[in-house]
Amino acid sequence: MTRTDVIGRLQNVFREFFGDDSLVLEEVTTAEDVADWVSLANVELMVEIEEHFGVRFRTGQVAELANIGQLVDVILADAGAE
Repeated sequence: MTRTDVIGRLQNVFREFFGDDSLVLEEVTTAEDVADWVSLANVELMVEIEEHFGVRFRTGQVAELANIGQLVDVILADAGAE
């Protein structure tokens, strides 16, 4: 799975989760760039991402992520560990 694949799949998850088909994710996209991506929604969103990609985030790991690019790094590292 490539970075582009992961971003495309994440974009689909985000679009469905936030109900916004126009949402476009880039490596530098942050929570501040996405309407309604607040802390309460973040927990539910991360569960959706875990289920979609078959990964598990460590406690506190998500809080350290600054942007989509770092989330992609974590997903790829977890996928490569299997």
